[in-house]
Amino acid sequence: MNTRTLVAALAGAVTSFLLGWAVYGMLLMPMMMPHWNTIAGLMRPEAEYQMHWMFISTLCWTWMVAMVFDKWAGIKDIKGGVIGGILLMLPISISTNLSLHSMMFMYNNIGMIVLMDAVGMSVLAGGAGAVIAFVLSKMSK
Repeated sequence: MNTRTLVAALAGAVTSFLLGWAVYGMLLMPMMMPHWNTIAGLMRPEAEYQMHWMFISTLCWTWMVAMVFDKWAGIKDIKGGVIGGILLMLPISISTNLSLHSMMFMYNNIGMIVLMDAVGMSVLAGGAGAVIAFVLSKMSK
């Protein structure tokens, strides 16, 4: 691991965090909420969201994407970053939702949740992947 990878991961995390606010917080939330079971105490009120943990979570997956791009895939162009980000994170998103559904009564329509989350994560991962690849290309010179 090097500074280039960490800076790319941080830039990707900021991008994903901001995209997440727009995609999930504004666009998908109203469509996803009817497909979640209402269980008392499951969700924090929005005023009590712990944004620092949300950002650290995002930083963890953008760090993984940055390491894969830099160390193994050699992705350093925006188009490759979009495609690579989506291909890395889409299966993880689907897997996470299916895993949660297998153990919890969280969703009442797993198909819709998986579909909408796949769309949302594709936007986040594609955007973050593009930024990560861009930063890696600029810091490689």
